[in-house]
Amino acid sequence: MTSGSNGGQDLRINGGGDSPLAGHRHCSGLLEGALQYPRQGVFSVTCPHPEIFLVARIEKVLQGGITHCTEPYMKSSDSAKVQTSYGPVFKDASGTLDKGARFSALYRQDSSKLSDEDMFKLLTDFRKPEKMAKLPVLLGNLDVTIDNVAPDITNCITSSYIPVRNFDGSGPSSAALEVEEFVPCIAKCSQPFTIYNNHLYVYPRHLKYDGQKCFAKARNIAVCIEFKDSDEDEARPLKCIYGHPGGPLFTKQAYAAVLHHQQNPEFYDEIKIELPTQLHEKHHLLFTFYHVSCDSNSKKKDPVESPVGSAWLPLLRDGRVVMNEQHLPVAANLPARYLSSQDGVHKHSGSEIKWVEGGKALFRVSTHLVSTVYTQVCALWIHFPLARLQ
Repeated sequence: MTSGSNGGQDLRINGGGDSPLAGHRHCSGLLEGALQYPRQGVFSVTCPHPEIFLVARIEKVLQGGITHCTEPYMKSSDSAKVQTSYGPVFKDASGTLDKGARFSALYRQDSSKLSDEDMFKLLTDFRKPEKMAKLPVLLGNLDVTIDNVAPDITNCITSSYIPVRNFDGSGPSSAALEVEEFVPCIAKCSQPFTIYNNHLYVYPRHLKYDGQKCFAKARNIAVCIEFKDSDEDEARPLKCIYGHPGGPLFTKQAYAAVLHHQQNPEFYDEIKIELPTQLHEKHHLLFTFYHVSCDSNSKKKDPVESPVGSAWLPLLRDGRVVMNEQHLPVAANLPARYLSSQDGVHKHSGSEIKWVEGGKALFRVSTHLVSTVYTQVCALWIHFPLARLQ
């Protein structure tokens, strides 16, 4: 379900802040059951136009013999492919939904073309039949119903897992989950905050590992994302990462999809984190990279996952939450108090950090803040020095 709006007015999306469970982060069994396998999403689009697409991505499991696992679906394939389907949402800039639109065929993507820029190019070619006809197609179809949100929508839950009015959670998969909109930070789209929101979105982008000499094997690379409030040996990750359907609502770790035999993987996953209301200098994101073995014929009993490096990103810089794209060095080991080494160049107290490729910025990651607690406007931080100290 989608809500189109003019002038920044949404249709019953934020719930007016009148939920009796507002601020409740540990979801009850009733709410968790309703969100276990969500089948309905509520989208708010402040600036609708015909070039907005709904994109569906189908991932394969990690296997050595990719031809075998794709054979039932297509006649020929290659290693590490991802399938994508998409369809237009609006007919015009007035927010008229294209209710009759159907998803495209399932097109196969190349493992070296998974970035946002590659996706935008595919969407640009969507209206050019001569170009789309050249893409390999996976046999199958995806059916999605798009409709306007009713003013009296029931069983709706915000992106912070807060039920709005008229919620009864009758049965599993009954809830409509609001999908957070990244509203442009411009005056005409600004609205008063009516509900608590404090999310950080993390996007691992790229790891350049073809030149590393620290590890014998570093392919099939998985990246594990954790949010921590300390860099001591016994520090544990915080359980504040939103989980995937079918699993717990909140987890301590999130993993990006593994690309088969890629030493320079392009990641495309989105990790959503519920931030604490009070951040300090020890809060950081920890990225741990693993080589995932998928050789089932090997006589050696090697571990399935072998660590091949770590990177970290402190969330506060000069009192502000770090946003946008960051380039980070990768460490081959992870001693205690690793945060004391900044940018891979300062001397580390205690055990020395061994940097991959001498501390070059090999890992690229982006962050996006959506918060009613921490402002994204630089000028406001100058006027709120006391808030930064508390």
